This record gives sequence, structure tokens and C-alpha cells, in this order.
Amino acid sequence: APVSAGTAAPSPLITATSVKVNVSIPAAAARAAVTGADGVGLLRIEHLILGLNKTPGWFIANGKEEEFVDELYKGIKIVLDAFYGKPVWVRTLDAPTDEFRNMAGGENEPHEHNPMLGWRGIRRDLQSPDQFRLQIEAFKRLWKEGYENLGIMFPMVSHPEQFIVGKEMMRACGVDVENVTLGIMI
Repeated sequence: APVSAGTAAPSPLITATSVKVNVSIPAAAARAAVTGADGVGLLRIEHLILGLNKTPGWFIANGKEEEFVDELYKGIKIVLDAFYGKPVWVRTLDAPTDEFRNMAGGENEPHEHNPMLGWRGIRRDLQSPDQFRLQIEAFKRLWKEGYENLGIMFPMVSHPEQFIVGKEMMRACGVDVENVTLGIMI
């Protein structure tokens, strides 16, 4: 007997390539997961930080590093749980200076002609090792809990040396960089 249009389940989408979603807000991860996507191609953690309305530098200066790490950890974990067993690429912080300037702790952000091409992405993290370390701490907790599907992507990479230095900074923070998934956004 034919099934009425209102009760038919959608056919699974079969493609020759993986179809991944971009996620900015962890609360949307469950909705994105039910699409049947093959994973998350980009989780933007700057939206977690912008929601706190305080820069990472503010948390460092005010002795609240643990609070910052915990917020990142919880937000990323929501997405990893929604896409259990599927790859989730988390991009390290990529907030332009003009976004940070309006937050607590952003008073000394540089004024740039074009913040979209300025001090952001891997350039900022390599020059702000404490900010980078806090992100790595959140990632380490997730890997320790068994989230092997977590991949880390360095944004705005313009030279191989930036990847090499970022990887070495992760190693110095106790990450077994040969056994985690790392990538870049160019």
C-alpha cells in the first residue's frame, strides 16, 4: 500500500563526497545533526567567546582562566555529542580586532584599516600564547574524555611556519600532536 506523503521518511542522501555543516552556535548542533550530515566542517568558537562579552585577555588578566576554558569545553562538547562518532573540525579563535574592541578587555585592540585581513586567526594566537594555551586546555579535556572525532583547524594560515609553530605550541602544552587531527584554513 502506498504511504501518504505526510508520513514518508526522507530517503538518505547519498553523495560521492562528505557533506558537512558549519556550526556557530552549539544550541543549533542537534538540529544540524538530524540533517544526516557527515560531520562538522567548521565550528566557529569565536561565537562562544563573543557571547561571553569578555576577551580571552580579560579572563587571563582577572584570574578567571578556568571559567574561560570551561565555557569553551562545554560549548564544543555539545557539538561533539550531537555528531557522535563523526568528524568535528573546531577552528581556533578567529575574531577580528573590531569585534574584540567592543568587549571587556578589548580596550587595547589595534585599530586596523581592514580587520578582516589583520591581527586575527593563527597570527593572533601565535603572538598571544596564553590565549592559545586556554583553547588547547579545552581541547585536551575533550581528547582525554575520548572525543577522537575532534579535529583542530588553525585559521588564516599564510605560511607553513605558522602551522609548525602552532603545532609545537600544542606539543609544549602536553598535546600528543602526532596522534590528534590538525589542519589549516587558508
